[in-house]
Amino acid sequence: MEQPEPSTATLVAGALKGDEDAWSAIVHRYEGLVTAVARRHRLGAAEIDDVTQATWAQLVSHLERIREPACLPGWLATTAARESLRLIRGQGRERPVDVAEYELPSERRGPEAQVVAEDEHERLHAAVSRLPGRYRPLVDLLLTQETPSYAEIAVQLDLPVGSIGPMRARGCALLRRDASLAEDAQTRQLVHQ
Repeated sequence: MEQPEPSTATLVAGALKGDEDAWSAIVHRYEGLVTAVARRHRLGAAEIDDVTQATWAQLVSHLERIREPACLPGWLATTAARESLRLIRGQGRERPVDVAEYELPSERRGPEAQVVAEDEHERLHAAVSRLPGRYRPLVDLLLTQETPSYAEIAVQLDLPVGSIGPMRARGCALLRRDASLAEDAQTRQLVHQ
C-alpha cells in the first residue's frame, strides 16, 4: 500500500530539523514551480539555473521565517520572480555584445585624414634630413615599414649593436626639439617609443 505524500507543513518541519529527505522532497515537489516562474521571464537555460539556485538558497536562509507552511509555494514563486528580475536588471548593466551585429568604422581613412597623414609624413622626412649626419641613416631605417632588428641595423650601418639604442635615443630627442614636428602624431609615435 502506497503511503500518502507528506504535507508541506510536515516537510517544512522536517527541513527545519535538518532532515535531508524533507529538503529533497521540498525541492522535488516545487522545482517545477520555480523553473516555470523563471521561464515566464524569458530567461535562457543558464539564467533559469541561476534563478533556481538563488531561490533555493533564499529558502535555506529564510525557512524559519515562514509562519504558514501552506504558503510555501507562493513564497517560492515570489522569490523566483524577484530573483529573475534581479538577474534581468543585472544583465541590463552588463550585456555581452556580438561585434558582428554592428558596423565597425572602415579601416580606410577619409580624404582629410589622408591629407594630414601625408603632410605629417613630409614634415617628418624633412626634419630627418636636417638631422646631423650619423643620426640620419639610423632614423631613416627606423621609419621603414619593416623596422630591422638592431643586429641588422648594425650590419647595414657598420655600427656596434650597443651604440644603436643610445644613438636612436639622441636622434629621437633631436626630432622632438624640431618645432615643425611639435604636433605630428606620426612623430610622437616614433620618438616616444
